[in-house]
Amino acid sequence: CCLEGYPSSANSYGFNLVRNTFPNIKIAHHTHSLAAVKFSLKHRIKTIIIVRHPLDCVASILSRRYFSETKRRRLVDLYLYQYINFYRYVLQSNELLMLCSFKEVVKEPNFFLYRCSNYLNIPMEHQNFAEFDKRVKYEMEAWYKKFDQMNDGIPLPGNKRSVVRTSIKTSIKKSFLYDEALQIFNALNFKHREQIIDD
Repeated sequence: CCLEGYPSSANSYGFNLVRNTFPNIKIAHHTHSLAAVKFSLKHRIKTIIIVRHPLDCVASILSRRYFSETKRRRLVDLYLYQYINFYRYVLQSNELLMLCSFKEVVKEPNFFLYRCSNYLNIPMEHQNFAEFDKRVKYEMEAWYKKFDQMNDGIPLPGNKRSVVRTSIKTSIKKSFLYDEALQIFNALNFKHREQIIDD
């Protein structure tokens, strides 16, 4: 299958959940590009798309590294443009793909995996989910620490990142691209709710 979403949309957590729940499955993931999505849909590969609110998504990206406040403001439009480009294609696609929200993956991972099981047509074994979740997060931290000695790019919540996200959201809302990104998110959110009802 293919598991994709714009950066900072719980891609790492979603991937680790799927990988640990369905260990024999082959997953294309983390390219954050339309190429992988287009290829997968063209070749009838099961495709799962994670969608996060643009305000939270872009703010989270900009909090991942030690950018100056000025550089963060300059990057807002670029990230919103990329967000729009990525999800506009997903929204307009008529192919059978599975949409899931960031909140669904993070707050309701058991439900997310249940939907994945149905969509992928692979049974999900019952397990102690609290222990499972702890193991997944531990594996994520261990993996990212190998590549990030500063420990600032690990895609898990943190107090320092929270302060930065709050400060940058004002700049995101002022961007001329924000309204368009929000419209696309709302349309995808509606489509996502329809899929859950159909499931």
